[in-house]
Amino acid sequence: MTYLFLQPKAPYNASLLLAFLRRFTAPALNHVVDGELWRVLYIDNQPILVRIAPEGDLLRVTPPRPAADAEVAVAHWLGIDDDLSEFYALVEADDTLRGLFSDLVGMPLLRTENLFEALICVIIEQHISWVAAQGAQQRLIQATGTAIVHEGRTLYAMPTPRQLAHAPDEALKATKITFKRQALLRQIAEHVLSGEIDLDAWGQLSAESLYTALLQIKGIGHWTAAVVVARATGQYPYVLHNDVALQAAVNHYFLGGKGRIPGQQLIDTLAPYGAFAGLVAHFTIIKWVLEMYPVAE
Repeated sequence: MTYLFLQPKAPYNASLLLAFLRRFTAPALNHVVDGELWRVLYIDNQPILVRIAPEGDLLRVTPPRPAADAEVAVAHWLGIDDDLSEFYALVEADDTLRGLFSDLVGMPLLRTENLFEALICVIIEQHISWVAAQGAQQRLIQATGTAIVHEGRTLYAMPTPRQLAHAPDEALKATKITFKRQALLRQIAEHVLSGEIDLDAWGQLSAESLYTALLQIKGIGHWTAAVVVARATGQYPYVLHNDVALQAAVNHYFLGGKGRIPGQQLIDTLAPYGAFAGLVAHFTIIKWVLEMYPVAE
């Protein structure tokens, strides 16, 4: 068996990531199996099952065969080069943040494999619950992505733009999202194939420029653009003030209340954290999921 060992930038706690992913009731791409993280990634343009296991301060990567760009793909996906030292210094210096996030220090900033995955998955998540979105993503990916069977388990790669553009209508209807958003999913895939959306060029943009470019797509507003930027790049420059879960979580953890708060109140609550407000919001949601959602059976 060929192993690749990666050294994440400390602090990095893969066990926290596994604990978070165990809350997914319908995992579509990232699967926790016997203490490992399994996912099918495109490496050397081929779908390959990659298995990640924490070993001390290293990550053991098990692709079924050596792959030239496996390290690059895995490093991006797991955010092993992210430097959160300034954010953690803020957490340590702030009484409120220290009380909330001290047990989350080292939580990896998981990313999507690429910008296309972020776009498709986040569009599915528009205006539906987190659990419902998981089911919709799982059904679409299983209907259109390439399958790999390993040790009796079937896992699927994220569908390529070509696979999604040419998918039968039934595959999109299986998501049970609105017809308008089903059409947007196919349109995104078609625009990638035509070159109207240049994933390589957009992937080189700054977070702010990418956000602006995304807003030019009909059907994408602040929430979708901000989440796509975060998922695809691992950067969190925006606060999701119109996210209903975040509104409830900020009210609970920062204000001691119950239920949702208005978006402006959320912005005002996190404003003192300046450039780190987006990361504070992200870690707030992570804490909310870990505490409010049980481990999936």
